[in-house]
Amino acid sequence: MSASIRIESGIAAGTNYWIDRPVLRIGSDPQCEICLPTSDLAPHAMTLEFRDGIYRAYNRSSGPVTIGRAVVQPSATGIWE
Repeated sequence: MSASIRIESGIAAGTNYWIDRPVLRIGSDPQCEICLPTSDLAPHAMTLEFRDGIYRAYNRSSGPVTIGRAVVQPSATGIWE
């Protein structure tokens, strides 16, 4: 599990976050392991899980979330390649 998330736009553009645990939360809430301080993002927008060699993204927000080239609908799960 050696990967990182690079923020491409917004206030945190250019920031890299190492994925250093099997489950982490992404959102605008400071309690999230990856906090992106913007009103455009839900407090807990996504949960990222690494299991069986695959990253899974669980959309926890009320709108669609784009990860890479894929769009994950609310309450759905997508594979993060």
